[in-house]
Amino acid sequence: MPANILSWIISFFTERSQCTKINGIVSVFECIKISIVQGSVIGPNSFFLYVADLKALGRTNTFSKYADDTTLLVPQHSDVQLADELEHVIKWSKANKLKSNLGKTKEIVFRLSSVKRDIPPLELDDIGRLECVKLLGV
Repeated sequence: MPANILSWIISFFTERSQCTKINGIVSVFECIKISIVQGSVIGPNSFFLYVADLKALGRTNTFSKYADDTTLLVPQHSDVQLADELEHVIKWSKANKLKSNLGKTKEIVFRLSSVKRDIPPLELDDIGRLECVKLLGV
């Protein structure tokens, strides 16, 4: 990579600050020490590079990563269960200085409408099950 491009990328991620404006009142600027820059072209790509080493434990389990969102897909018949995969994500996040937002984490079960079998919910207090979900606005 050319030195001038590398310098530009480094400057993009260092010494950033932000303030908040509410009802015309502006707060003081504070340094941003962590985060992906929202609304930038390089932000989603930098997130993707940052999470590139996050891999599913199970052979049939997969991650879908986009911008600052990660979706974990675990089929019914998997060699590693969903709860174990989720614990793996939480540990990986901590090791990589990221915070998992379990309040935004949801479970959705896809099944044929003809299948009426009840599927027990995850045994994690903070994760709710949804009947409908939007992924990337779809």
